[in-house]
Amino acid sequence: MAIDPRRVDNEVLTEETDFADLAYRALIGTAGGSTRADCFPLDWVFRAYRELAGSPYADLLARGMADCLTADDPFVRAQALIFFDAEPEAAGGERIASLDSSHRDLFAGVPDPMSPGHDLGERLAWVAAVRARRGAGRDAEPGAAP
Repeated sequence: MAIDPRRVDNEVLTEETDFADLAYRALIGTAGGSTRADCFPLDWVFRAYRELAGSPYADLLARGMADCLTADDPFVRAQALIFFDAEPEAAGGERIASLDSSHRDLFAGVPDPMSPGHDLGERLAWVAAVRARRGAGRDAEPGAAP
């Protein structure tokens, strides 16, 4: 079944949209659209995600955010972690659990640009704990073992 295109601010979303690229560009401030109330690029992602709630595009955007968890840029990774802290049941969040072992170098000891005096390893541990507390592990990939 085809998904009708949706516009969110300056972005037209279609089935062909590369949501990993869109999420990355949004987190570096070159996609989406901002308002005077925005403090960080992530603010647009939160607005878009809320606007897209209930549509397949919300899950696609969230999975794009999950791809940003392993971006080269610590600022992008930090914002992606904040997204899954605020939206622990969002699609793609199941990737959080494996990041400490599979990509530890991207987090442990890396200064958190969103929280001076802390590192991304601390933020990762926090987000993993929030997801575990909320029972967010139930959003695993279709066909995955429970």
